[in-house]
Amino acid sequence: MSNRVVKGILVAAAFISLCGFLAVGGCGGMRRGEVSETVVVARVDGRNITAAEVSRRMYPQGRPKDAVPDPTAVEAVTDQLIERALILNWAEKNKIKVDDETVDARIATIKADYGARGFDKYLKSQGINLEQFEANVKGDLTVELAVEKAVVSEVKISESDVVKYYEANKSKYSPGKEYHILQIIVETQVEAEEALTKLAYGASFEEIAAETSLAPDRYAGGDAGYVPADAVPPEVAEQLAVLPVNKVSPAIKTDYGYFVVKLLDVRAGEAAPLSEVRSEIELGLRTKVEEKRYGEWIDSLKKDADIEIDKKALERI
Repeated sequence: MSNRVVKGILVAAAFISLCGFLAVGGCGGMRRGEVSETVVVARVDGRNITAAEVSRRMYPQGRPKDAVPDPTAVEAVTDQLIERALILNWAEKNKIKVDDETVDARIATIKADYGARGFDKYLKSQGINLEQFEANVKGDLTVELAVEKAVVSEVKISESDVVKYYEANKSKYSPGKEYHILQIIVETQVEAEEALTKLAYGASFEEIAAETSLAPDRYAGGDAGYVPADAVPPEVAEQLAVLPVNKVSPAIKTDYGYFVVKLLDVRAGEAAPLSEVRSEIELGLRTKVEEKRYGEWIDSLKKDADIEIDKKALERI
């Protein structure tokens, strides 16, 4: 199941506690930094979000004693939990359920990642028990399944969409300019300057490359063929970008020795064929549409929902 839209937006962490339908209580004597399962900071159509849930999402490895949450972060996390509640309510109305086998498999994977001791330590750091953790995992999976049914399954990317994008963005799949060069590579600047002196007195580049170059293409007179800029050292690429055709560069110091290059031709790199980039294009198009539809879906759920936020309670987290 695709859950690209979900990841990073709602349910990437398995530490958010779904405490269900708690009785609404005010902040009472709650002091800053104290969080509770019974202090409700927001309600979405009867589904409550507690101070403890917000704190756990902000501090997945446990809240430091001296932590002072950024109000902007508190607001952002609360918004994420409100979205989660909206989706869970939608799933409930539409009778979307996750089977026990799927829940058990996800829990087994999480436990394996932590290890026995690590998992127990994690639960303790979050102040939750195994039953709460299992309920949370079931909620995560329910959200994923709901998004899959309401958003992901509705997105269709046609072949014409892919072709149209490819034709309009071919430059993205092209290596850029390619340079046809002859090259001489030597160890020292003295050797490079000697090669340049011989060239100035009429020796052919091919002859000097065959005699002195360390590169394998010395046997072809230093002919490296067409190379993209990223296939040569950056210092050489900089020279090629300004070197006129049929001209020879000065000695170029690189991490691989000294280069002397002659530029024979410049051409635009050929774009990768559609067959090689089709899956990449389709994924990009699909993700963009999914994100747009997800936002529209959440907006529609918010429009029809009764959402209450206790700002004073949030300030005390």
